[in-house]
Amino acid sequence: MADSEEQHRANSPDTARDGETRADVLATADGTVAGDDQLLIEVNPFETRIAVLGGGELRELHLARGDCDSLVGNVYVGEVQRIAPGLQAAFLDVGLPRLGLLRLNDLGIAAARDAALGRWQQARGQTSADADLQQGQRLLVQVAKDATRSKGVRLTTNIGIAGRQLVLAPFDSAVSVSRRLDDEARTRLKELAAAALGRRDRDCGCIVRTAAQDASEAQIDADLGFLLRRWNDIRRQCPAAAAPALLHQEMPTLLRAVRDLAGQAVHNIVVDDAPTLQRLQSAATRWLPELSGAMRCHQGPVPLFDAFGVEPAIARALSRSTPLPGGGYLLIEHTEAMTTIDVNSGASAAPSMEDMAFETNRQAAAVIPAQLRLRNIGGIVVVDFIDMDEAAHQDEVLRVLRSAAAADRTPFRASGFSPLGLVEISRRRRRESLLGQVCERCPTCAGRGCLKTPQSVCYDLFRSLHRRYADASGSDPLELRVAEAVAAHLHGEEARHLETISRALGRTIRVQADADYRVDQFDLA
Repeated sequence: MADSEEQHRANSPDTARDGETRADVLATADGTVAGDDQLLIEVNPFETRIAVLGGGELRELHLARGDCDSLVGNVYVGEVQRIAPGLQAAFLDVGLPRLGLLRLNDLGIAAARDAALGRWQQARGQTSADADLQQGQRLLVQVAKDATRSKGVRLTTNIGIAGRQLVLAPFDSAVSVSRRLDDEARTRLKELAAAALGRRDRDCGCIVRTAAQDASEAQIDADLGFLLRRWNDIRRQCPAAAAPALLHQEMPTLLRAVRDLAGQAVHNIVVDDAPTLQRLQSAATRWLPELSGAMRCHQGPVPLFDAFGVEPAIARALSRSTPLPGGGYLLIEHTEAMTTIDVNSGASAAPSMEDMAFETNRQAAAVIPAQLRLRNIGGIVVVDFIDMDEAAHQDEVLRVLRSAAAADRTPFRASGFSPLGLVEISRRRRRESLLGQVCERCPTCAGRGCLKTPQSVCYDLFRSLHRRYADASGSDPLELRVAEAVAAHLHGEEARHLETISRALGRTIRVQADADYRVDQFDLA
């Protein structure tokens, strides 16, 4: 690790009282650590998987595969390659396989543009259209969202350098605090952060993270000092850097997970690889002393994820259907633009249709936020609840939905019911969904999720024969190569239609079945 990072961790004080860590207080007789939330880390040469468990249930899953680590938080000097006025966006080369997207309404910080040119003394200000943006221009940008299969990374000029307690905002002057904290904690932490900035006479802002809930003044000050050193490193490199260039790299997924996911509720971190555990313990001793004693190595013949029941939960998270406690179920469908969730009553039973709809919808509202978090579904989500007539029932379903989303670290918003019984959810998307990470488009159906029936393929084939040979001369036999199911139809139910076409064309038609052909695939020769 960089010297500045080591120095920051060495300066972070131990918050345990009377020589005890939080893990010492919570340790149980068998050597494990009590607590509702656990962090499981499975390490393999080909992939590292990080699971967050809450109450024994899988809440989140993070994957790190080779060089496919998350790029969110990386800071680059990029070069504008193309400006798309119609999209109100620019495409930048930051040294990645695909160009990054920067929306023009996210280009409002003049200091970020000036930073790439070394003009740090320029005053901050907002611009609406940025008429000065030109092809070939250098910009200081940060990755706000990872690339997907169809799109490159999303970029921003609103730079934010993340630490354990704070996120430094170099181009802002405000001090803000996570909304997940209560008013008393927010007031205290805002004063501590503002005082720490004031002591350094720095004209910049910061965001106090939820993880800083119990942070002391010394911890806030140490975290700020560490972040300022990292920011100064970026400033020093920027003026002479030739675009594209990487100026700041976020922590690898493994260390980032311990920093961001091991919050106040995580009391047990289990790792199945001894060298990795030693590395994490060494980092935690300096950086997260309250967690250093909560880490242990998984031992035994049963793999870590199997021992905690994670593997079946991952399989369920990739399924279209999610059961509800009362016999209903959710159907989750993905499209390019949004995700749709259909709430179905299934085997639910109730005295009346209204009661059945209300109870099933209430159960769905409690489950949906957890499914979005587990599957890492972001963007627009439209939920089709079962129709309810009573406004009080709709209000209660919305209350349950928003309450269940309170545990999600990702910003979540839900609209009211539309006249059609739909609720629109927006959830910030920063990385590929779980389904997108581990699955690819089906080569058989090309992502449609369905195939034509053998009967429909027979009729497509008949039309193709007419188009190609109705006006053609000759009487040579025609060879049809089709899937086995289609061949069965041509020799069975559709035999008379095939014979009619054969007579109309004046040609013998021979059908050959191919076991390797898809149902909707055929060749004419």
